[in-house]
Order: sequence, then C-alpha cells, then structure tokens
Amino acid sequence: MKKILLSAVALAGLFAASVPAGAAYEVKGDANCDGAVNIFDVVRTQNIILGRSVPYPGCEIDLDMNCDEKVNVFDLVLIRTVALGNENPSTGCN
Repeated sequence: MKKILLSAVALAGLFAASVPAGAAYEVKGDANCDGAVNIFDVVRTQNIILGRSVPYPGCEIDLDMNCDEKVNVFDLVLIRTVALGNENPSTGCN
C-alpha cells in the first residue's frame, strides 16, 4: 500500500513524498530514499557504481534491481527505465 501511495504522490508531482526516518519502506531503484525513482536516482546510482559516492544507509537493497546481490550497470539501466516511466521493467527478481 505504501509503495502505491508513494508512486501516486510522485506521479502527481504536487508535493514530495516524505517518509519518517527509520520507517520500513521499499521503492526499487530509489537511490536517495525519497520515495520516488527519478533522474536524481539515476545520477546517484551512476556515481555509486563509479565509486564517487556510497549508498545511503538502508537504500542499498533498493539499488539491486535484478537481485544479483550487486549494484552495477545492469541495475542502472533498469533504474533509468523506471525513471523514464516504465514502472514494471523485467528485473529477474522473484
């Protein structure tokens, strides 16, 4: 339910979704833990892969889009796909 609500808020573009610190939530591809997947997540994931940045605590699991237990260019492509509007890319996750 939270995932659907956060997606609806992000799509509406009326205000930023906020999640209290320490709250349990998961939005696959959300590199900055703001509750939405957008260009900021694409850039942040790219910087993480290149070693220019480290994942925010608690967000690491959201970056592994294809469930191979690594964050790499394959995850970046899937995050970009979601950020561009395809909410259900083929991820390989169960």
